[in-house]
Amino acid sequence: MTKNLVVIGAGMASGRMLEHLFDTQPGAWNVTLFNAEPRGNYNRLMLSPVLSGDKTYAEIVTHDTDWYEGHGVTCRFGEKVERIDRAARIVHGENGPVPYDRLVIATGSNPFMIPLPGHDLPGVIPYRDLEDTERMMGLGAKPGAKAIVIGGGLLGLEAAAGMAARGVDVTVIHVMGHLMERQLDEAAGYLLRRDLEARGITVRTQASTKAILGEDRAEAVLLGRLLRVFRVLRLVSVVPELRFLINSLLKAIPRMGYIALLMFIIFYIYAAIGSTLFESINPDLWGDIAISLLTLFRVMTFEDWTDVMYETMEVYPLSWVFYLTFIFFTAFAFLNMVIGIVVSVMEQENELARKQKAKEDAAEHDLEEEPTLSDLLVHIKELQQQVEQLSAQTSKQEKV
Repeated sequence: MTKNLVVIGAGMASGRMLEHLFDTQPGAWNVTLFNAEPRGNYNRLMLSPVLSGDKTYAEIVTHDTDWYEGHGVTCRFGEKVERIDRAARIVHGENGPVPYDRLVIATGSNPFMIPLPGHDLPGVIPYRDLEDTERMMGLGAKPGAKAIVIGGGLLGLEAAAGMAARGVDVTVIHVMGHLMERQLDEAAGYLLRRDLEARGITVRTQASTKAILGEDRAEAVLLGRLLRVFRVLRLVSVVPELRFLINSLLKAIPRMGYIALLMFIIFYIYAAIGSTLFESINPDLWGDIAISLLTLFRVMTFEDWTDVMYETMEVYPLSWVFYLTFIFFTAFAFLNMVIGIVVSVMEQENELARKQKAKEDAAEHDLEEEPTLSDLLVHIKELQQQVEQLSAQTSKQEKV
């Protein structure tokens, strides 16, 4: 008795299963094949040669219409399955139900779409089936077409090479330091990059895609190139002297906090004096304490501070004393105090490093120190005593 077999998905796995089934159990099954694509089984691994123009779709077809008809397969291509009633053993497709005795689900996987802003815009193409390939092939027919491939793995590079072969201006964006980092080392990745660039493909590594931009369709991508900045920070761990300097600065921060507090007090006092005396001269610079603080910061950093001083000296000729004392306290005295604290911490760190090195050298010297002649004589005497004790014990045993 013929049984009903429903297969969902006409990919390579289900195709190989049907081949084996028809070889081992001919005529035993009434097969109905659903496939969302409007076609049967073809070799998806060969989509890249189709994209580049090296092959046609007809050359990668695994099972054509004659094969399905010859094995009595009811093909419902281009039809999606809406639901499966397992209790009644019925598959409900868009065009009606089909009962089954056995059900095979071989739908494969969906392409991973990076969850970026704009990933659902028109013009963003995954790379999974023939429709995706045909959309990329269509770019070659547009003069001046540009494409961005996110991902420098095997599939992404095949897509990039295929579109470049059709005249598309292609840019590959890859987050890692070299292409195909899972399969190739850095040297091989460099050679691969040179080959792609020789084909007219632009390659950007260490570039993280932050968003896909566009209104009605994808038009550009937003990149983050912070990885190169972070690579510079690796110098801190590579250069011991630089690491020592950074550690000293970090340990000096608590002490410098008191200096910062004292500097704020000086700033506040001078800002209060300045806003009181000079507000009528230039309210834009001395209107209140907050504005006066900004003006004093300008004076401390020597940013056209003489213009500010000369303006107030026209009303208060001795106001230069105000500015020079402020500069002395902030730019000179406090700066030297900060330098002194940093130098003091560095000296302490150097002293600790020297003590630690001395301890390590002493321990290593103790381990490597050779025994003296007196040590050897003592050891020999101990061995002689042990031999005498063993001889005495042996003699007693023989007498017994």
